[in-house]
Amino acid sequence: MPSAPPPPPGSIDRTDSTCRAELRRAHADAQRGQLTYFLFRRARYADDLDTFLRRYGLRFRYNPMNCTLEDLCYAHYMDSVIARGHGPAFLDRLKQKADQRFLSAWPTRNYWYWDLDVPPRGRVEDVEAYVTAHLPRPRGWDTRPELGLFGELAERQYLFATLTVDRTGQLGSIRFPADRPGNVKATNRRFLPAIQREIRRLIRTAGPWQAGQLAGHAVSATLYVDVTLNPEQMPRTPDARNNQ
Repeated sequence: MPSAPPPPPGSIDRTDSTCRAELRRAHADAQRGQLTYFLFRRARYADDLDTFLRRYGLRFRYNPMNCTLEDLCYAHYMDSVIARGHGPAFLDRLKQKADQRFLSAWPTRNYWYWDLDVPPRGRVEDVEAYVTAHLPRPRGWDTRPELGLFGELAERQYLFATLTVDRTGQLGSIRFPADRPGNVKATNRRFLPAIQREIRRLIRTAGPWQAGQLAGHAVSATLYVDVTLNPEQMPRTPDARNNQ
């Protein structure tokens, strides 16, 4: 494969030694035919774009922007190689095609709520605030402040739950995803089964639910519920959960 033209002037800092090293690495990968397209901003069609890029032998990587230049320099070089091999409008066309596929799958796909025009809604406007405000503090809950390594107050305690609302507005599964375990003090973890049961109950009482909307269609969708477990925000008695 011939070497690609350099990235556009001013798009990267060629005076940065790390950036120059990444350009050399990108050039070497391009010579081996290992081309990667980087997406630095979240896009709802990312999974579909990945599928289409693979058909052309291209790799895909979603990498949120950070304060360093390494991946940016590498990505600019890769963009120039891909544009040279497939045409300057290739990536834009592929993104458009991926988004069309994303939208057309509405009858069968379950979406994340942040990709919708209107997320699923319960009878309460803010489900997270509702659950947090009505979740009773277990008897024996450790309310002592927890300090970090340098004496600062540690991160808040919280749990993530996910709930799914289908196209008809029916509430489906309520789960606590293993990949997002939340943050609960070791002394309070014995209460987790009871707390999770109560969160499920409260989410159910937050209905009836309305399905999310995407491009004018009612769709199935999953949303996160971030429940704060800091003692100052948890009612002191079980009776408090009924005070609305």
